[in-house]
Parts: sequence; structure tokens; C-alpha cells
Amino acid sequence: SEKYYCMSVIEFDGYVNFAQNTNSKLVFGLSMGYPLYPQSNTMWNYSNTQQFLRHLHYVRHYNSSHIYGFELGNEVSNDDPYNNAIYQSNAFRELRGIIDGIWGSDNNIKLFGPDPHSYILTDGDTFNYFVDFVRESCTIMDGITYHSYVNENKSQLLTVDGLNEQYLHSLKVSNIWNDPSITEQSENCADLVHRIWAGEIAEHDAKGAPSGLLNTYYDGFWFLDALGTLSNLGHAVFARQCLAHSAYGLLDDDYNPYCD
Repeated sequence: SEKYYCMSVIEFDGYVNFAQNTNSKLVFGLSMGYPLYPQSNTMWNYSNTQQFLRHLHYVRHYNSSHIYGFELGNEVSNDDPYNNAIYQSNAFRELRGIIDGIWGSDNNIKLFGPDPHSYILTDGDTFNYFVDFVRESCTIMDGITYHSYVNENKSQLLTVDGLNEQYLHSLKVSNIWNDPSITEQSENCADLVHRIWAGEIAEHDAKGAPSGLLNTYYDGFWFLDALGTLSNLGHAVFARQCLAHSAYGLLDDDYNPYCD
């Protein structure tokens, strides 16, 4: 049977304290999977999220000085019903209303998403979902996030094609804003092109650093090239996946940095 991780409030407090002590900005990812995920054709049940956010405000007394913003869902566009951009954009609108109802309409808590899976960058039909999401929700979003994993064939790592793959993926995201039906909606919609986040980005190598590529010196060339590429495209955030543990870690299990 599958095992699910449940974060305690004490752990959450630790993340808030870490962000405060390091002068960092905390963006917390909220699950769309309550009570179960995936459930085909089941709309987002926001009751658990609402209860959690009420606790953060009324019990923990957190505000935008502690929590910079929230994401909602992680690669949920893979399954029904959220592979329909309207359904997911409606969920973000519901979340915006919940946040404003708890913290007040003048709060400064940001909203980021939709964190689509990397494969949509190479599939024309599913990429349309991403374009549609931006069009449907750009008036309420503070940043647009996407995932990007490149070079599934690691022999391409130090080739021109291998390095250009990152450029082509990220350029495709930037080009969404060539659509006047997005940019002409509002000033915020047009300005979102300067608030694109690579929310997960790394070389792809069988889901994990120990497999022999992501923890090597060679991967540093991809990292430097990708960092410069996204900067040149004007993307605002490069969130290397991830700091430690799980897959694609920058640190090993003893928190020692890998050589890339």
C-alpha cells in the first residue's frame, strides 16, 4: 500500500522560522488531493485547505511577512478534471477568495501556479492546456510556474542539442505572452511574462542524483547554461529541484553538496 507523508504544524513552523532567519521568501504548496488523489472527475475539495489556512491566521498568527505566497496542486494537469484549464483556474479563483476572506482583501499573500508536468513542453496538444490556463487565470495570478526536465538521454548532456533543449523548452513558455488575448486583458496579465518561475528544473536521469549524472561534475555545465538561459529569457525564478533528499538533490543524505 502507498504511504503518505503528513507534515506536522511544528515542521511548518520550522520552515517559517528558517525563512525568517535566512531572509528568504516562503512559498508553500497546497495539495489539491484532499481527500484522495487522483479521483477522476472530482472537483477540488477545499475544506481541508480552508481549515489549514484559518489555523495559520487565527492560531499561528501568520501573515504575508511570514508566508510570501501559496501554490496549489502539483502536476495535477495529468489527470481529470484538471487537464481542463478552466477547472484548474476556477480552483485558483476559489483559493484567492479563501485567502482574501481570511486575511482580508488588502492582504499581500501571493498566488503561484499551475506547476504543470514537464512533458507538456514537448507535446503540442497538452501545451495548449498551459496557454489556456494563463489566459483564464492571469488576472488573479502573481506568478506562473512550470516544470522542466531535459536530456532524458544523458549522452546529449554536453552536446549543442542537449544544451539547446533547455532553451527551446523555456522559450516556449515565454512565447505564451505573444498572444494578445492574454496580454490585452490587463496590466497584470501582460506583466506576468516577467514573473515566470521554473518551479522545478533539473536534468532528467531516472529520478535521482545517485544514478550517475546529476551528482557529477558534468551536470554543472547544464546548470550554468540553464541558469544563464532563463536569465536571458527574463524568467524571474530558477528553483533547482531539490535541496536535499527525494530526487535531483543538491545535497546528499548527510547534507554534503554534490560536486555539481
